[in-house]
Amino acid sequence: MTAFCRLWCSKDFLSGDDVNTVYSYLDNEYFKGYWDNYDRIYTICEDDSPLFFEDDTGRVEGCFDFFRTRVRENGVVLRDSNLVFLDNNSGRPYYLGCIYYDKPGGRVNGLFIELISMVKYTQSGYPELLIDDTYDKHGNTGDYSIAKYINDSLVMQTGDYPFDNYLSLPVNDTSGFNTVSDSDNTEYFVYTDNEVSVVVARHHVDLMDRIVTFTYLLVASLILFLFALLIIRPPQNVFPGRLNFTQKLQFSFIGILLGSLIAIGTVVVILSTNQYRSKHYENIEEKLGSVYIELDHKLAGLDTLSHNWQAEGYASLDGLLIKFSNVFKTDINLYNTSGELMASSRKEMFEKDLKSERMDFMALTRLKYDGAVQFIHEERIGRMEYLSAYAPFVNSRNQVLAYLNLPYFNMQSRISRETSNLIAAMINFSMIMFVIALSIAAFISVRITAPLRMLQQGLASVKLEEKSQPLEYSGHDEISELVSQYNEMLDELQASALKLARSEREYAWREMAKQIAHEIKNPLTPMKLNVQQLYKKWKDKPDDFEESLKKFTQYQIEQIDNLSSIASEFSNFARMPKTNPRETDLVGHIHSVAELYRDIRNIDLEIDLNGLKEVLVYADKEQMNSMLSNIFRNAVQSIPGNKPGLIRISLSLKDEKALISVEDNGTGIPEELKDKLFAPNFTTKSSGMGLGLAIVKRVVETANGRVWFESEAGRGSTFYIEYPVLSYNK
Repeated sequence: MTAFCRLWCSKDFLSGDDVNTVYSYLDNEYFKGYWDNYDRIYTICEDDSPLFFEDDTGRVEGCFDFFRTRVRENGVVLRDSNLVFLDNNSGRPYYLGCIYYDKPGGRVNGLFIELISMVKYTQSGYPELLIDDTYDKHGNTGDYSIAKYINDSLVMQTGDYPFDNYLSLPVNDTSGFNTVSDSDNTEYFVYTDNEVSVVVARHHVDLMDRIVTFTYLLVASLILFLFALLIIRPPQNVFPGRLNFTQKLQFSFIGILLGSLIAIGTVVVILSTNQYRSKHYENIEEKLGSVYIELDHKLAGLDTLSHNWQAEGYASLDGLLIKFSNVFKTDINLYNTSGELMASSRKEMFEKDLKSERMDFMALTRLKYDGAVQFIHEERIGRMEYLSAYAPFVNSRNQVLAYLNLPYFNMQSRISRETSNLIAAMINFSMIMFVIALSIAAFISVRITAPLRMLQQGLASVKLEEKSQPLEYSGHDEISELVSQYNEMLDELQASALKLARSEREYAWREMAKQIAHEIKNPLTPMKLNVQQLYKKWKDKPDDFEESLKKFTQYQIEQIDNLSSIASEFSNFARMPKTNPRETDLVGHIHSVAELYRDIRNIDLEIDLNGLKEVLVYADKEQMNSMLSNIFRNAVQSIPGNKPGLIRISLSLKDEKALISVEDNGTGIPEELKDKLFAPNFTTKSSGMGLGLAIVKRVVETANGRVWFESEAGRGSTFYIEYPVLSYNK
């Protein structure tokens, strides 16, 4: 705000031009920038100069005595400063500076400077680039409004709350802190100390604010929970193709909702921002017209206009623009007809080289050469965008004296604030809708997929060897059709399973019968020939008949034993005896079975138990002996009679399991026969049914074990049997 002389004094020793020159010098050199936040009153006088008061025409006092009395009665000297703080109970900071200097003739002149803080600490429309946060005392008050009362009269206030001019709040303590609530949903914090009271007002938090806060907390907690869950248990199905149907439904619902909210929010923000911009365009147009009218009243009669313009009450053209700037809450610049800066209400913008003193080229072109009566566009200082309005200022004879410019610096901050408020409201609404939709999506997806889960469980329970129960569904929709088709399929499947099982059994028995017939038929033909030959010899009465009878008897016994062995193997395989599992010691079984094969000619038997004295497993003892006997017998039979044989039997522990290995140096198993070795009815020997290894596999797997082999043709084979261990001793 421009300085003015509130106290009139005798100016016999200074002319009016000299006084204005002093005032302009003080404003331009010392009291600019931040000091625009203060009303400045300058007084120049001698000791005996009389002071005439504007508000009291009959009051006259001596100049020096007036100021000295104020300092003595109300002044507080400030350390390291020529200023004195005056406590005048106005509620506003008030400072007085007194400067005395000698003049010829032994007289003393005095310069008295009064600085009175305005109620608002920063001017409205003050450019953001020039604001110092140190002096912005409102910047951190948030939702609070503050008022200061002296003798129950309002002297100062900040914030948006409409305080009363007189303090009427009921307080319990006339000296201290009080909290008061009223019916308009406002809470007051009052501090009272004698004549001074400070009131802080804040609106109560309403239900919607609580819901929004709860939504934020819920979403934040959900994000933290999901983040922790991702760290503890990383998801396996992170790709869309691996999601189950329920997850796909939920993600689809949430995706559609989020997409809709984002699209709606984007459109609303864009439309609202454009509306805000249109409103600001209208605002600056109105201000441009109002400023133009005021300037027209003051300057329309001039033929020329320059920076040196002065008038009564205005030390310069800058002072005139500053006055209008404070009234219309906007900065004002005047450029001459060449586009050079003539005057400004905000010289700091140009002194700090934030703006050029040359008029914007596009604006100059539109006004001067294209004849536009008004031009508004966006300009930029660094990253800050602002509106700037231009209009030619003409005198009463329609001659262009200057170009009027109104830079609207607070447009960006207002649009940002309004847009951010809108975005915050949209986010709050979106968060509430998101939580609601998330709950609904989870509920609906579970309800929709429940029949599908029923079908999935029904399909998973289908077993060919057991009768499956049909599904029941009471609805009349696509799911009911699926359930009906499933039940029909289940009946057909059960019938097909029975036919397949019967067919498989018949086929197995046919194959088995063929094999048995073949195995039995093979020795019958030579037996028949032997009987016929014996009969012929008996008729011929040869001398060696007894010898022939002995050989015949021996051969027949061997063939009968072979037939008996075939019958026994088939019986063992077909009857599927019930197991009687119990704790069984592998070490004892290996020793007992190995002893039966230890004295076989040309075969060395080596046993390595790795220091184990007892290894207990859960298996049938009789089947264990049969299994080991089959393995050992196969190892013996795989070694040719003309080759020194070696069988190594080993027992070891690995991963809480017992591993038996039986290694031989026999003929080995050809590569093309390895896949058939455990199949029933398969054998590489000339005698037997080929059921031995099939029985071994069944016995081991019945005890939750595993059997496999490794073999190399011509070098031997190694069979491995693995059982879970109950306990062991060394």
